[in-house]
Amino acid sequence: MRTCLALVLLIATLTILQSCEGRKVTTSYGKMRVINASYLSGGVNIDVDYKKVYATDIEYLNYSYFAPYVATRHTLRIKDINGNTLGDTAVTIGQDKHYTVVVFDSSNAIRYRIYTENFITPTGSNYKMRF
Repeated sequence: MRTCLALVLLIATLTILQSCEGRKVTTSYGKMRVINASYLSGGVNIDVDYKKVYATDIEYLNYSYFAPYVATRHTLRIKDINGNTLGDTAVTIGQDKHYTVVVFDSSNAIRYRIYTENFITPTGSNYKMRF
């Protein structure tokens, strides 16, 4: 009886392992960048999931390149050149989506906005140009 139970468990385990074979898990990514349009901040940097992203601060009227992130919800902290937190929020990065964090001045205060980028190419054309 005992060997029969062990044999059934062994066959069930092998069946489960065999059914998972050949299926690969793929990680989906989205991308995000930062644009600094704030004169008051001096420079900005972001922390994603409480880790500093860029080695140097993004200076006034500069931007970062799109950096890939795993498509899920991330905590986002925007900091100025002195390390003061300008914004503490969360952003949900979608698969194959692009996001832009814009830091700007408004009424002598530093503000930020998160935009979803929309890269649309007209039909019949492969040309992509943005301003």
